[in-house]
Amino acid sequence: MKKKLLKDTYYKHGIQRLLRTMKITVFLLFIGFCQLSATTYSQNTKLDLSLKEVTLREVFEAIEKQSDLRFLFRDNTIDSIQNVSINMKGTVDQILKELTKDNKIEYQVLSNNLIVISNAASSEISIQQPKSITGKVTDSSGGPLPGVTVIIKGTTVGTITDADGNYTIASVKENAILIFSFVGLKTQEVALSGKSIINVKMQEESVGIEEVVAVGYGFQKRTAITGSISSVHGEKLVQAPVASTSNTLNGRLAGVITKQTQGLPGQDGATINIRGFGSPLVIVDGVEGSLDGLDPSSIESIDVLKDGAAAIYGSRASNGVLLVSTKRGGVGKTEFTLNTSFTGQSYTNFPKKVNAGQFATLKREAHLHQEKSAETAPYSEAEIQKYYDGSDPWNYPNTDWVKETVREWAPQQEHNLSVRGGSEKIKFYGLLGGLNQATMWKGNGGNYQRFNLISNIDMKLTESLDMQLNIQANERHLNYAFRSETSEYPYLFQDLWFANPTKVAHFPDPSKLPYVEAAIPLYAVVNRDIAGYDDTETSQINSTLALTYKIKPIPGLSVKILGNYRKYDALQKLFSRGIEGYNYSPEDDTYTKVYDSKAATNLELRNSRNRDMSGQFSLNYDRTFNQAHHLSAIILYEVNSYYSDNFRVNRTGFLTTEIDQLSAASGNITTSGGAAEMGRASYVGRLNYSYKDKYLLESTFRADASAKFPPAHRWAFFPSISLGWRMSEEDFIRDLGFSII
Repeated sequence: MKKKLLKDTYYKHGIQRLLRTMKITVFLLFIGFCQLSATTYSQNTKLDLSLKEVTLREVFEAIEKQSDLRFLFRDNTIDSIQNVSINMKGTVDQILKELTKDNKIEYQVLSNNLIVISNAASSEISIQQPKSITGKVTDSSGGPLPGVTVIIKGTTVGTITDADGNYTIASVKENAILIFSFVGLKTQEVALSGKSIINVKMQEESVGIEEVVAVGYGFQKRTAITGSISSVHGEKLVQAPVASTSNTLNGRLAGVITKQTQGLPGQDGATINIRGFGSPLVIVDGVEGSLDGLDPSSIESIDVLKDGAAAIYGSRASNGVLLVSTKRGGVGKTEFTLNTSFTGQSYTNFPKKVNAGQFATLKREAHLHQEKSAETAPYSEAEIQKYYDGSDPWNYPNTDWVKETVREWAPQQEHNLSVRGGSEKIKFYGLLGGLNQATMWKGNGGNYQRFNLISNIDMKLTESLDMQLNIQANERHLNYAFRSETSEYPYLFQDLWFANPTKVAHFPDPSKLPYVEAAIPLYAVVNRDIAGYDDTETSQINSTLALTYKIKPIPGLSVKILGNYRKYDALQKLFSRGIEGYNYSPEDDTYTKVYDSKAATNLELRNSRNRDMSGQFSLNYDRTFNQAHHLSAIILYEVNSYYSDNFRVNRTGFLTTEIDQLSAASGNITTSGGAAEMGRASYVGRLNYSYKDKYLLESTFRADASAKFPPAHRWAFFPSISLGWRMSEEDFIRDLGFSII
């Protein structure tokens, strides 16, 4: 009855709403495809300017607000021109002709949507000697810096660095000086001095380059954020080779607490909580995901939403939100990057066990302290001395079980190859990586393997329509001994500490295992080929397709539709091999079988499947009015569907341990299984307003419906509002000499 109610009440209305919004979107996309594509900004960019008694600088800023254009000029070129008034609608070309016709200035449109303003009588734009200058611009940490303006001093000839920080300027005189400038960074002048390659590292001024951070369902300038958000960039996550991505966050984010509770490869991920409230929601590229399945090299940044900043994610955000942004392509030549590392891992502290002589001494003292007779003590003084001096290693051995079973160093290696590049029409990023991490147990003690594949593509289908396609896949192999820390028999370390050092570790015949304290030697327990194994294979595919359509009749308005499909499968196989234990007589070199558990050989299979589907439809608006009022808003509808099933089968009675298949057993089969499904729908809204980037307002609203509850109690509401005041923008604060508050 509950399942029927779920489908009839929840999915019917949710899917109908989604279908209606998809129809509207398809109609808008059809209109977009029908529009003719222009070839220049002067032909297709229509502006609406109404300004009175303003400077040319203010006119150019108004044009930049309404378009993707950028202006480059000298202050002395326009400062001497009187204020102008303009009230017209038209193309960029029409407006610029109107502005320049009576002001003795001229303009030139360069690549990358850059317009250079110069004096009409100037000879700045001239034929240069045929020499090309190339180079790369980086930030203070060595990362590529896109969007830097590079011009030849004394002229208006210049360009802008691409997504990888590279630039090229043709026809440059040998004695020229290049000027490098970027908002928030110190302007630099570099003389060529006969060089053809000029690389520059930019330094920060009062404003850093980390301007944009991820917020719920979008991005915002850091200076416009009123909530509590912490960020860490990807280059800091790969400073040390770590197998689990969650461990890269240790000490890097304020208010984020990470704790690693075990060191088993593949299970050594840290638990994360924000300000002590529990595990946060993890969002990867806009959809729910997992952190440890990602290769750290593929992460661009991680932003943490705390307190009210996380309210936009509603009921799932009570413990905060981790927003993970993976790397994407950029305009520029294709760049390949190969990273490889070989690492040795060891324990930080390992308690030292007593040796055989100390063990025997303690056993004897414990007996005597109970006021029992020395004649009945488990060890005599003479026997204890033999354990110490090693004169009879067969009858009085001194076995170091830690040395027999634990490595001092466990190897780990990681390799990944990435490709990044693109053009104005298509940008791409891809990564193929692999990790192999061995356990600390000697012999065939198992390992952890992870394989990653990422493909992120951004395409400009038309002038108004953009497409984004993300595919993330990973496969994990967790291969352990049967009595590993994650199995139903997690007793390996217990076995290690209980191992008796007065028992022999090896016989002359290596095929015979000693019988040690009602068991076999520990080095055999941790050997998968002898005692059995606990193997798990997982595979995950997460694919996302998003379309964004800019509605040109309403500047700043866009429609976005997103669909995501996530598949996660896991198969676990536990095989307990039957074993035999022997006693050995060195006098006559004979072996006696005293232990046999082959009849208890057991095989168990566990399988689980998970399928998650989600869809988002949103209206987005972002515009600045009169160069002072900035308004942005989003209205979004989201629907999620979850399904999972599992089964478990067990069988005993194997005739041989060489065939680890269910068909090789003759015992009874026991089975169990189950399935579950769940759905959720949400309405989301956010409004941001700022006045001169000084006074800030943000308000969010979310309504969540969960199919876990009956219809009358299904919805919950999560509003929030926050205000901000950037004191650093106040004149009276600036007069005090403070640059940032």
